Amino acid sequence: MTPPKRSSTNGTTDAAIDRRFANFDKGLDGLKNDLDKRFTELKADITDRRNSTKWLAGFVLTVLLGWLGVGTNYILMMHGDIKALRQSLKDHGLGDVVAGIQSSDPSVARANLTLLSGEIQIAQVNQKRSDPNRLVTLSNAVAKASLVHPALPETWQVAAQLVTFRSASSSTTSTSYDNNCYDAPFTVVNQPDVQHLRPGHTMDDNIVWAKCTIVIDDLDAFNHSQFGQIVLKDIETMKSLGRLEQYLGAHVAFDHVRVIYRGGKPIPAASFTFRNCTFIFEPSSQLPPLRGKELTRQLLTADLTKSEVSFSST
Repeated sequence: MTPPKRSSTNGTTDAAIDRRFANFDKGLDGLKNDLDKRFTELKADITDRRNSTKWLAGFVLTVLLGWLGVGTNYILMMHGDIKALRQSLKDHGLGDVVAGIQSSDPSVARANLTLLSGEIQIAQVNQKRSDPNRLVTLSNAVAKASLVHPALPETWQVAAQLVTFRSASSSTTSTSYDNNCYDAPFTVVNQPDVQHLRPGHTMDDNIVWAKCTIVIDDLDAFNHSQFGQIVLKDIETMKSLGRLEQYLGAHVAFDHVRVIYRGGKPIPAASFTFRNCTFIFEPSSQLPPLRGKELTRQLLTADLTKSEVSFSST
C-alpha cells in the first residue's frame, strides 16, 4: 500500500517543497560564487589601486627629482651666466675680442687684430669717440699680444692705430702746430762741458722742444738739425776721449708738440718726456725696430689723459 503524500497546510506536496529547497540551495551556491567573484574582483581592484598609488608616487618622485635636476642645472647655468656677466662687465663686453687678440694661435690673433683694425678705421672716419675704459681694455690686450706675437705686423699696426685714436679721444691732448721741430728753436736745460768732464762723472744733453710738430723717427732730419748736431758732436768727443760710457745720452722733453711716428727707428735719446702732446702713429707694413716697439708699447698702455707721459729707452 502506497503511503499517502504529505501535504502542507496550503496544499503543497513534499516533492514541490524538495524542489524549492533544491532551487534555494542552487541559488545560495550561485550567490556564493557571485560573492566570491566580486570579492576576487574587489581584491584585485584594491591591489591595482595600491600599485597605481605606488606608480603615482614613483612618477611624482621621478618628476620631482627631474625637476630638481633641471633646477640644479638651471642654477649652475645661472651661476655660469653670472660669472660670464661679471667678466663681461669687467672687460667691458670685449671678452671674445680680447681672448682672440691674445690667442697663442697666430692665425686667430691676426684675424682678430684685422677686425679690430677695421673697427678703429671706421670709428676714425666717423669721428666717433669711444668709451675710454673700452679703449684701455683693448690697448692692454694689444700690448699683451705684442709680447706674445712680436713678429706679427698686424700687432703693431693696431697698436699704432690705438695710440692715435686714444690721443684724439683725450681731452688734454689737442695740440696742433705745423712748424717743424727740427727747424724750430729749442730750450737747453743742461749744457755739459765735455772737455772738462772729470773721470767717474757722467753727462747728458737736455733740451725742450715746444709748440711744433716732429716726426720722431726722421733720423735724417734729426742729424741735420741744430740739436742733432750737438748730440752727435758730444758723442764723437766722448769717443775721442775714451769716455763714451760716461755719456748718458740725450733727454728730450716735448711740450705741446704733435708727435708723429711712422714705424722707423726713433731719434737717439735716452728718454722722452711728453707734456700735453698729441700722438699720430701711422701704421706700417714693416715691423718697427726694438726701440720703436718699446715706444709704441709704453704709449699704448700709458694714461694719455695725464699732462705728462715719459718714455725711457731700455
